[in-house]
This record gives sequence, structure tokens and C-alpha cells, in this order.
Amino acid sequence: MFVELLSVLLLFLLIYYYLTKQKYEYWKKRGVPGPKPSLFVGNIGETIKMKKLLGLVLAEIYQNYPDLPFVGIFLGKKRALLVRDPEFIKNITVKDFGHFVDNDGFVDMKVDPILGRHPFYLKGDDWKHVRGQLTPCFTTAKMKVIFPLIAQNCQKFVDCISRQEDAFNRNGIEAKSLCIKYTLQNVSNIAFGVDSDCFNDPNDEFIDLARNILQPDTKQAIKSVLVKLCPSIFSFLSIKIISKDVENRLQELVTNNLNYREKHNIVINDFLNVLSTLKKTHRDFTDMDVTAHAAGFFGDGYETSSIAMSFVLFELSCNPEVQDKLRKELESFEEPLSYETLQGFTYLDAVVTESLRKNPPVFSLTKTCTKPYVYRASASDFQNISVSLESGTAVVIPVYALQHDSKYFHDPESFVPERFLDDNKNDLYKYTYLPFGEGPRMCLGQRFGLMQIKAAVAYVIKNFVLTLHKKTQLPLKLNPSYVMMSPIGGFSSSGGMLHLVKKCEKCSACLPLASKLALKSPSLRLARYCYKHRTAADKALVLFQRHRFSINRASK
Repeated sequence: MFVELLSVLLLFLLIYYYLTKQKYEYWKKRGVPGPKPSLFVGNIGETIKMKKLLGLVLAEIYQNYPDLPFVGIFLGKKRALLVRDPEFIKNITVKDFGHFVDNDGFVDMKVDPILGRHPFYLKGDDWKHVRGQLTPCFTTAKMKVIFPLIAQNCQKFVDCISRQEDAFNRNGIEAKSLCIKYTLQNVSNIAFGVDSDCFNDPNDEFIDLARNILQPDTKQAIKSVLVKLCPSIFSFLSIKIISKDVENRLQELVTNNLNYREKHNIVINDFLNVLSTLKKTHRDFTDMDVTAHAAGFFGDGYETSSIAMSFVLFELSCNPEVQDKLRKELESFEEPLSYETLQGFTYLDAVVTESLRKNPPVFSLTKTCTKPYVYRASASDFQNISVSLESGTAVVIPVYALQHDSKYFHDPESFVPERFLDDNKNDLYKYTYLPFGEGPRMCLGQRFGLMQIKAAVAYVIKNFVLTLHKKTQLPLKLNPSYVMMSPIGGFSSSGGMLHLVKKCEKCSACLPLASKLALKSPSLRLARYCYKHRTAADKALVLFQRHRFSINRASK
């Protein structure tokens, strides 16, 4: 009996092996060039083994086929087309969007009711219906309404830094953890209507929720890979990405808040109020929909933005000339900052845009071909070949690779905000800058994300000079077990730790000098000073007593 069972099992494995090998012949049979896949892991074995981020693996493949408009690859056992041609990207995201309506990946709403309702995972008409409901939440008019709250939290952000300035200057600032406090404060206020204390209380409920929802640990990383490669396993085994405990806590938070508002006739012009109104005006919009979309705003609003913001501060620390130029643009605004004033900061916009080009939090966009489609490359710089896509084929847009291609961005590894100023924008290739995606499925929260990042950067750079900590190891080593771009250990000693030099309260003329000197001498990194007004230590002490002088507030 045992021998018979073993024989059946062996036969099954041989058949499975044969069928898998046949799958890997898919692109070869269709004449589409591409790297040879490995059994079971396809072309992303290093990602599955958590040795290298998917975006970096895709970038290597992208670079190995410079003359091709597309490359045939395998994400595990799933066939996918890696797109290199901007014209093809335009067709996928805009012109022929009807053939590529769905994002790749599936979360069963019955198994994971919160994540399954996220617009990113919804398909076809379900996505279109929900997007129509949520779009009014992110209009320019809505951003203007909530901006005073953002500005208020920016001031709390600066106050938080100031209170811990001595400790920060001794040990450096772990940028991401600091930025997370700010973005969590925003989303707790705006998505849940809760006046949390993320800046001061390390055990704040929203900080704890953030740890549980998006922890970059091994278990979560495995789930993130599997939900893309084998989504049916999640449905079949009823595996949840968002745990039942977190789901219950989010539901309780939303329900209690809405009940309190209704009981006391309180109307707050925030995201939760919009969701509550949708529930009252749309029969199909349930309590779980309110919770799910509030949670979606929570996850998208704090994690992606905190990573993007951390990289902006990191790049400014690495590029003091850019930081000084930005400070000159910002020094004229009076606090609290207004929405209209923020929109007028063209160099700030260029700085954030360039950081998102160089360090996109999301490495790639993966769509699903929903109707058969044929594409023939016509651009002169690509081979004139065509591809016929069947329904169900994944199409990968390698955002990181495109934004680091010297064909589209001169000297792509350098931080050059000027490339995004008005005079130079016309020289850029369309559909090669895609940190938020493009077309109808472009990120809904783009306006909010950019607004909160720019506002915080404006407040920080106006009040502080940033320099790199001496322990910073360059280049940054990215965490291969995380789904987004994030250094190992955050921006800590193996990532980007920052130092602060408080600006002089009597003048601003010293700041460019301060930032340049601070980069040259480790001792000066600790100083909050101005030579003209003698607002820190004596000049001789600053120069000769390394690491030993005290820091005093600038005299009035």
C-alpha cells in the first residue's frame, strides 16, 4: 500500500513538474525575448528568497534588454510582460485602458473584508463604482478644507523636534520613525476624527495599529509576495493579511466615533464625515465599507507618505546646496502656512518630485490584461516587434527602472530638482515618471500625500538645517523583505540618520554657511549657532573642543 501511494505521489510530482516546465515555454513559443526562468520561482527567485527587492530585480532585467520594447518574464509561475516602451505604457494606462482595467493581485472580500474593499484590489465594475464614490474625498476643494489641520500638525512636528533637539544632535534622528509620527497624526485626525498624541505617546493607539498593519517582518513579507503570486491560496485557506484583532479594533474605533458624533450633533469636515454621508445616501455602502475605506486612508496616508518624506529629508541632507536654495524660497512664508502659499513654492515641488523620481516608494505597477490585445512597437529606438497578449496575462510597468534610465533622465543617480522646473519639464519623456501611476487607476490619494509631505518639509527646512550623521552608511541598503523602498532598520545607523542645526532666530544669513560647515566638521554638526550673533558656543570652542560644547537657544 505504501509503495502504491508513493508511486502515485511520484507520478503526480512528475506531471506537475512537466506542466510547470511547459508553462515556462510560453514566451519562447511566441517569439518574445526574455531571461530564462528558474523552476517554480520564475525570474524573481531573489525576491522570493528575500534577498533583493522586486523593483531592483525588475530593474536588472530592464537594463539587460536596452533595445526591446518589452520582455517576457515569469513572476513565480505567472506569465508577465515587462514593458520598456513609454508608448506602450501610455496605451496600457490611458489610450487602451479598457484592455487593462484591473490591477494584478486579488484579495477575497469574504476572507479579508477590509483589504478586499481597497480600491487597488477591486476589479472591473466594482472598482469603477467605489472610485466614483471616493473621488469627491480627494478634490482640491477638500484639500483646502483639511489643510489648516495639516499646518497645525506641522507645527507640532517642529515642536517635537525642538523638544528633543539635544538628544537628536547627540544621536541623530531616525527619519522614518519621526515622519511616521507626523503622518499618523494626520490620518488619525482626518480619517478617524481622533485627536491622537502620536508625537508624544509611543503607545498611542494609532502607533500600535500601524505596527500591526504594516510591519516589515518576515511573516508579513511572505504574505505580501504570496498575495501577488498565489492569490487563490489566500482565498482557499482563508488567510487574512489584516488580522481579525486589527479588524475588530478598526471597526470599534470607527463605530464609537460615529456614534459619539451623532449623539452630540457634532459635524467635522473630515474624511470620516464623507464616508458617513456616503453610508446615509447609498444603500450599498455599509458599516464595513466605512471602516474599510477609513482603514485604507490610514494605511496609504501614513506608510507611503512617511517613506517618501523620509527620502526627501535624506536627499536634502545629502545635498546642502539644494537645501539652501529651498530655504531661500521658504524663508518668506509666515506660520501657519496656507494652502495657497504652499502651492506657490515651485522649487519645493521640484524637490519632492525629484525625490519621488529617484526614490519611488512603489517600485512597479502590475496590471492584468482583461481583453486580448496586440501591440507593435513603432518607436525608432526599439526593435520593431509585436506581441499578442491573452486575457489574464500580467503586464509589469517597472517604475524604478524607468525613472533611473539615463535615456529619459540625464544623470539619473544624481539629485537634480531643476529637471522638474517649468523651463525643463517640456524636455521630459511622457509616461516615464510614474510614482503615482497614470490614467484612471492613478493613485486616488496623490493630492493628499503630496500636500502633507510638502507642508512638513517646508516647516522643517524653514526651522532647521539638516546634515547627515557620521554613522550613515552610503549607499543606503534597502530592506529586501519589505514591499516598498525602505532602508534596512529604517533611516538608522545603517540608513540615513540626520543631524539638526537650529536656525538663528536673529538672522538667516548664516544658514548657508552653517550647513556647509556642518558637513565638513563633525563637531559643528552638534551646534545650533550663528557666528554673527554668537548664539551657540564661542567660536574657538566650536572649532577646537570637539563634541564637548553645550547648546543654548538663540538669544532674543
